[in-house]
Amino acid sequence: MLKLEGRGLSKGIACGTAVVSQMPLNVVAAFGKPGNLLRPGVIRDRRHELNGRNTAGHILVIPACVGSTYAGIFLMVLIKMKMGPIAIIVREVEPLLASGLALAEIWTGRSIPVIECQDPDPCVTIPDGAHVRVDGSTGLISFERPDPVRLEQRMPNPRSVIS
Repeated sequence: MLKLEGRGLSKGIACGTAVVSQMPLNVVAAFGKPGNLLRPGVIRDRRHELNGRNTAGHILVIPACVGSTYAGIFLMVLIKMKMGPIAIIVREVEPLLASGLALAEIWTGRSIPVIECQDPDPCVTIPDGAHVRVDGSTGLISFERPDPVRLEQRMPNPRSVIS
């Protein structure tokens, strides 16, 4: 079991499979398309490397959130509906992400653990498909590298990815 330590931004413990990106995520572009009404946790941004990947029930690992000030609202809705990631590990937190967490906790009483971890870079250190455990209270991240055979079975066929 490998470990990283960061700064917990919201409390809670979550365990799940990592969905890792090297690209900052525009939450509005990713989750704000009309098709997301049917599958809310699926990223639908053709310019993003995670396009077509489902984040629902997974731990999202990204460098940062970018884009519109509506990002917080979309994140809050995903948390409220329990249709988005169950935790987020981010290299650099910024107001777009923080506002969504605050809105979700204040308006809906729900939150997900979020950890900011800069060194080492979680987007490089945590492999896509790894089994991850996060503790938002302590900032502790532990993970196991995925079994290559099981990972290949879980990964979507690039030709079948939703656009």
